Amino acid sequence: TQAEAAARNSKTERVTVEFYPDRDQPGQNLPEQVRITTSKSQANRNRVEVALNKRFGLTVTTDEKGAKNYDLKVNSDESGERRRARADSTRLAKERNRSHYSQFRFDVGLNALVNKEPYTTAPGLAPGQLELRPGGSRFINIGLAYAQRLGGKRSPIFLSLGPEFAFNNYMLQGNNRWINNNGRTEVVGLTDGRELEKSKLATTTVNVPLMLNLRVRNAKGKPAFSLGAGGFVGYLLGEHTKVKYTRDGDSVKEKDRGEFNLNEFQYGVQGTLGLGSLTLFGKYNLNELFKEGRGPQTQVVSFGVQVFNVFHN
Repeated sequence: TQAEAAARNSKTERVTVEFYPDRDQPGQNLPEQVRITTSKSQANRNRVEVALNKRFGLTVTTDEKGAKNYDLKVNSDESGERRRARADSTRLAKERNRSHYSQFRFDVGLNALVNKEPYTTAPGLAPGQLELRPGGSRFINIGLAYAQRLGGKRSPIFLSLGPEFAFNNYMLQGNNRWINNNGRTEVVGLTDGRELEKSKLATTTVNVPLMLNLRVRNAKGKPAFSLGAGGFVGYLLGEHTKVKYTRDGDSVKEKDRGEFNLNEFQYGVQGTLGLGSLTLFGKYNLNELFKEGRGPQTQVVSFGVQVFNVFHN
């Protein structure tokens, strides 16, 4: 309104008026400077241009009938490609220089039992019965971690720590099932005519890994190569067995949440290998799955792929 009034009273074709809202009304996060230029190219015709920080422009044209037409434009001396390149450069610099990040992981893989050969002839366990079904012995892991950069601001080495919740299935091959026989966990074959479709031991654990990670990015700031190695400790939260079979044409499921003599505390080593967006992982339990003398003496290996791995500042 003030600019239009100044234009009407002016004898020149163009009038420029400058305002300083932030200085006049401090503390309200207003623009530092607003410049309004009014041009009178014809009689009874006004053209008003408003520029904010030389970036954003608003052009208001008033015709002979007094109607106003508004046109909002971005006034920039940079092309879109140059702006994108500058934004990418800024993002890459922040990514490379940040000292820490948080991480959310979701891993999917398989379980295998190792170092069990000397024990397959133990009392109550026939040779060949302690064999897992590969596709059914699944491993799922959900984890959170905090990683701190070690060394200078360009160092690719990070130390990470955080909780993980792991869900393990140990599914037996053949017509065998897990049982608790007088305080000892055994694998026995069914001889009552039932044909098992599934027979598994399932566990839930909470683990805390400590990992040393190497993260290398390409020129565009995307992951190029990563390598991680460390150890973990964990605690058993729950366990149960489950069998599924068909009887008289009906599907029957039986679940037993009893005691199966698993070691409550677990520990081991683990590692990751990443190429681009693909990351593989492997875990090896150093202690045995069952308590000594109360179940098959065997250790667990888990391996698979990270379905997604999200990083945050």
